[in-house]
Amino acid sequence: MVSTKNTSESLRCIHPQQARGAHQRILVTGAAGFIGFHTTTALAQQPQTFVLGLDNFNNYYKVSLKRQRQQKLQQCYNVTVVQGDLRDVRLLQRLFQCYMFTHVVHLAAQAGVPASLEHPVDYIVNNEVSTAVLLEVMAQQQDKPILVYASSSSVYGSVSSRAAAAVSDRHAAAAAMQLSCAVHMKQ
Repeated sequence: MVSTKNTSESLRCIHPQQARGAHQRILVTGAAGFIGFHTTTALAQQPQTFVLGLDNFNNYYKVSLKRQRQQKLQQCYNVTVVQGDLRDVRLLQRLFQCYMFTHVVHLAAQAGVPASLEHPVDYIVNNEVSTAVLLEVMAQQQDKPILVYASSSSVYGSVSSRAAAAVSDRHAAAAAMQLSCAVHMKQ
C-alpha cells in the first residue's frame, strides 16, 4: 500500500504488523530518486526486512519518473512509500513511533550544482536543515537506529569559476553535515 500525500496529521501506520515482524526496519529518505530507488529495491530483496521510503517528490527531476519508481516499489510486499517533508518533525516522530526503525539510509537532497547557485537558500533548507531535523528525531529514539548518510551530488564537480566557489562551499557543507551526523549519533 502506498500513501501519496501524507502530513503528520493524516498519516496512519501502514503495514505496522509487517514492520514489527521484520528484523530490520529501514527508513530510506529520497526513495523515489535514482539512488534511493535502487537502494530501496536492493533492500527489499533482503529477508526479514521492511522498508519505508520517504520522498517529497519535488520537481527538480521529472515527477512522473519518480511516481513510476514509486509504483515499482509498491509491488514489493515489504516496501511502503510515503510522500512527506523531512522538515516536518511531527511526521518524522510519527514514522519512528509507528515503525521503530533499526536503520536509516539518508539519501534525500536537493541535487545539482545549478540549483545550489540559483536557489542557495532552498538548497540549504532542503539539504542541511532537513538533515538536522532527521538527526534530531533520531537522537530522540530510545533505540538509536544505524545511520547511513550519503552527500548530495552537488558537492562534486565544477562548471565555472562561480560554480567552483560554490562547490567549495558545498564541500564545507557536506563536511559539516558529516560532523553533525557523528555528533548526533553519539548522543
